[in-house]
Amino acid sequence: MHSDNDVDQESGKPVMIMDYNKTKAGVDRVDQLCHSYSVQKRTKRWPLAYFYNCLNVAGINAQVVYMAKFPNWEAGKSHRRRLFLQNLGLLLLQPWLERRAQIPRLNEPIKRALESCGYARRKPQEAESGPQKRRRCHICPSALDHKTPNRCSVCNEPCCNEHKTTTITCTYCSE
Repeated sequence: MHSDNDVDQESGKPVMIMDYNKTKAGVDRVDQLCHSYSVQKRTKRWPLAYFYNCLNVAGINAQVVYMAKFPNWEAGKSHRRRLFLQNLGLLLLQPWLERRAQIPRLNEPIKRALESCGYARRKPQEAESGPQKRRRCHICPSALDHKTPNRCSVCNEPCCNEHKTTTITCTYCSE
């Protein structure tokens, strides 16, 4: 392509170098974006460093596609990249958090943290028709093994005769 020694008249540089610099601009922009908001951590393991780089490039590519579709998104803000990456991270976490909130025997601090983020545990809705399956009372210790078909009308958890009030509400919910 560049077999002769042509020189650019304005800069005095060879035409070959000027053409290279024209095509290099996109790569420099990607490098700038990667370094301004990066997930890269210091590591000696090259597969992990490669994975971090893939995450950085994937974030940039996702933003380019999104901005092509919605060019006026947060147009007045100077930190659109940071906002985009925050929203992307939260959207990627949302299904995992919803699934995690449904674990029945989750530690209390984790339950409270999920509830403060808006992910409360949904109680499964059971069919009202037909006989209820006997289950262990959710208040009694498992060593007692009190099984009952009764359910609390508030939390829909099984509660034995010792822990239900007159309105079929467990003592846990009536407090």
